[in-house]
Amino acid sequence: MSDEISQCYTMLKSLLTRAQALDMLKAMHAAMQTAADTLLSFSAVSSSEEEEAAKTLLSFSKTSSEDDTLKSVLQETTRMLSAIEARSFCGATVSDIALMYQKPAKREDNDANNGIRETMIANIHDFPEFYFTHEVYGDRWLQLRDQVHTTVSGFCDKPFDTYKIEKKGGRSFNYDFEATYKKDGKTVFTQKMEYKHNTKTMTGFPQFLSLYEKYGLLPGSSYTRSFYERVLPQIVALDPAFPCAIPDYETYTKHVCSANHDVLPFFRAAYDRLTKEKIALVDRSITDYLEEHAASIDIAKFTAKARESQSEKKFLLWDRERFHVGEFGAKAFDNLVYKRIKNGNSIVIGNDAYEFHLLLRWRNGKGCNLPAWQIGFVPIV
Repeated sequence: MSDEISQCYTMLKSLLTRAQALDMLKAMHAAMQTAADTLLSFSAVSSSEEEEAAKTLLSFSKTSSEDDTLKSVLQETTRMLSAIEARSFCGATVSDIALMYQKPAKREDNDANNGIRETMIANIHDFPEFYFTHEVYGDRWLQLRDQVHTTVSGFCDKPFDTYKIEKKGGRSFNYDFEATYKKDGKTVFTQKMEYKHNTKTMTGFPQFLSLYEKYGLLPGSSYTRSFYERVLPQIVALDPAFPCAIPDYETYTKHVCSANHDVLPFFRAAYDRLTKEKIALVDRSITDYLEEHAASIDIAKFTAKARESQSEKKFLLWDRERFHVGEFGAKAFDNLVYKRIKNGNSIVIGNDAYEFHLLLRWRNGKGCNLPAWQIGFVPIV
């Protein structure tokens, strides 16, 4: 499909160029007409040589017949080109490349914009050719394609013929892409990769791992249950007009990890009716829970998950011009110990090389949906 679209786009561009040239030629003819008429109006005082030149110019101006469809050709060709450029191929429009070179937008736009960036990286070899020859955006597309190829092909030290990048991500994976390298049709190597925007160092991003709170890092306790039993009744009591009853615990836990507020009317009402007083109760509930349970964190469970999800992963660190590559060292997760609570909402564990900050938060509205651990790190210098 992309090859046919590229051919169509190229043909339309050629047609537009020719139509614009014809339009310019007609304008020249009109100027010839005016100049000839002007010269002939002074024939009484002109020399015979000037008069002859004027008549020749006039004849030239009439050699092109009027093309009544020219204006329509120009308009329709321009319209068709614009329509093609506005279409999304492989998940991105030709102008979406600008997102790769912009600083992060507002928080509510970040997920959507990062999704498009990841799509462009994964499909960089599949976009129509006109993306790479576009007069405005072509150079940026070429730059990204070169950067992806140079970086990703460098991860495999075995001989290979081709590689393909598959987009992963989502809550089912702890990485954004998997590159598969093949030789003679057989897979010789795979590489997990995670994209980070607007950074060139491993300390320039807030999260490398996210886990549901129900993963159970604090054994023998559950923040979700504590919140349901101790805090949720208080939140509803603050709002006498709250339109829904609190669901039973089994129903609540079944749906609280959904990103969709509309999974139950209760969650939609909770989100739509958030107030400062309710948010203060949620924040306090996190602090109280961590003060009671943080020191009992299951470090062995965290270590196993961190090693499983991070040890073989490469970070694609994009500084809005080029990629840098990051990864955790072999001993990054060795000998971790509990250190402290930070800001009333994070558990800090660490070793001699890193501190890992485990932020307990609601990812989709405080006290509404998706209680989870957002896990970042700080190297110890």
